[in-house]
Formats: sequence, C-alpha cells, structure tokens
Amino acid sequence: MASLNPVPTYTATSAAIAAGDKLYVTEITGDPGARRHHFAGEVTGLSGDIVRLAGYEFVYDEPSGNFERKPWMSERILRLDNAMVFYVLPDDCVVENLVHERNGQELVITDGGSFRLVDTKYSGR
Repeated sequence: MASLNPVPTYTATSAAIAAGDKLYVTEITGDPGARRHHFAGEVTGLSGDIVRLAGYEFVYDEPSGNFERKPWMSERILRLDNAMVFYVLPDDCVVENLVHERNGQELVITDGGSFRLVDTKYSGR
C-alpha cells in the first residue's frame, strides 16, 4: 500500500552545495581524546553525498586552547553526514585569511574583514 505521506527524495549536494561555494567544516567526535580539527575551503567537486574541498586544515592546540592553521593548502574529500557540521561561508570571505580567536568559551572565526562566525558548540573546549 502506498504511503499517504511519501518521503521526499533529497540529494544534499544538488540543493545545498555547489562548486565554488566556500565551506567551513567541523568534525563531531564522541571521543574526547581524538584529534580535533576543522577545515575551510572551496568546493571543487561534488558527487552524490561526497564533496571535494581545496583549502586549509585547522588543528586544535591543547596548550593554547585554539585552532592553528596549517600553513599549506590541501584537499579533502568528505562525506556529507551527521558526523560533521558544514557552514556555508559568504562569497567575499577570504579563506586564506581565516583565523581563530578565543573570547571566553566562544571560538570566533574571522577573515579579518566582514566575516565573523562565533562557534560555541564545536569549539574544542
């Protein structure tokens, strides 16, 4: 018997993300001892629920309580799933200039210009 309320078909990449978009990605881990890192970059490819990004990795530094950017650009291939949080950055955000600053328990991510993201939930502390 057919359902009265059919489940809509949804392809995350076709509706939510496009090549050229800039994303900031945080990984959610249940293991407090796991390496914590974030990634910011530009979408260079899409396939189903897989996204390819070119950008910069930010690794959590325990002594400073902050995320430090690795100095080299790299590429990541990530699956769009519930183990990550994807923030869509504005077109004018300069990914190369992104830094993390602490404001109490808040993690402030900014490019030094008009972009500013306050992250309290996935800040690493």
